[in-house]
Amino acid sequence: MALLITLLCLLEAAAVAALWLLPPAVGLSLAAALHLGACAALWSLPGSAKLVLLRLLLPVLGPFALLGLLPAMLCAPLLRRDIADAEAWRSIMFPNFQADRLQQRVNRLQGDAAGGQRAVAFADVLRWGEVQQQERVVAVMAREFRPEFAPLLRAALNAPARPLRAQAAAAVARVEAKLSAEALRLRAEGDRLGLARHLDLMAASGLIAAERAQELRGEAVQLWCDLPVDAESSVSLAGNLLALDRPEEASRILQARLAQGALDAAGIACLAEARFRLGDIEGTQALVEAHRAQLAPLALPESPLFATLRLWLAPDAADMAAPVQRAAGGVA
Repeated sequence: MALLITLLCLLEAAAVAALWLLPPAVGLSLAAALHLGACAALWSLPGSAKLVLLRLLLPVLGPFALLGLLPAMLCAPLLRRDIADAEAWRSIMFPNFQADRLQQRVNRLQGDAAGGQRAVAFADVLRWGEVQQQERVVAVMAREFRPEFAPLLRAALNAPARPLRAQAAAAVARVEAKLSAEALRLRAEGDRLGLARHLDLMAASGLIAAERAQELRGEAVQLWCDLPVDAESSVSLAGNLLALDRPEEASRILQARLAQGALDAAGIACLAEARFRLGDIEGTQALVEAHRAQLAPLALPESPLFATLRLWLAPDAADMAAPVQRAAGGVA
């Protein structure tokens, strides 16, 4: 580029010198020939945007076009910016630009955890956000996967935007591969407690086929039965039994822990669900009423036990229990 501009400057300078130093007829002819030669050389070479502009200006302005281009070339290294993407351009062109609230939420969710509200926030972005924002949220869910993200990833698989569907499919495959690899590692290390917890996570992920999830729960039941009995093992075992449609066994295990005073709020909620499945509506309501203070935090919408407890913690739950009991008796 610099060599070409130098050659053009020499040709145009020679044309100007011919006009000034030679007789008019000879000088004009030689200057025209040199100028046309410079234009022809410029048009015969492919070049950048600067050369495109110069091709338009050189035939008209002659050496003055070069005089205007030289300062621009000298100042370019000082003024040039390396722009990576559109966001960088926008920050330069509009330094006082404030991102909309949804974009701010996406940025915040990428940087830190938002507790139980995180899945709710991701759902907002997937529903209202732009495709680029949705793709960033899917990437975060795949990288920091939790069971409550599974419905959102499945919903993204049916998104209208093809790029989002492709990224969601890749994210689901990535999560499945990560979960399977971790299970293999835990088996190889003989970590029974870690494996039992991980199988619970895989079965509850919502990304595993239903038949495979039931197999994982059956394996987890065996592991939890072989582990020392404590609050975690009892609740996890009962939860798997409930998922396998074995509420009698789950109720028996949890009832024993409750009699020992060693059942936490999650265990009480599981026991309430087991009693309900067994048709013991009054027993379910009595259990919830006796432990209402413990169960109230689990009835928040972001809790996985929300669906179980929202009926029984309602103010008029006692009034609703009677018709449910009658309906259950009629079905029986």
